[in-house]
Amino acid sequence: MACYIGVDLAATSDLTALCFLIIDKEGKYHFKVHYYLPESALKEKTDKELYKY
Repeated sequence: MACYIGVDLAATSDLTALCFLIIDKEGKYHFKVHYYLPESALKEKTDKELYKY
């Protein structure tokens, strides 16, 4: 069984992602993705979206 991992690290307050691609013995592909966002960044982004227009 093979497993490949991809990471996208955040610069300061944007999304960080961790992805797994697992190929099982039958050749099927399985993906698992985790996203992380600091709570403070979520608040800031929400406030910015309110005044976008």
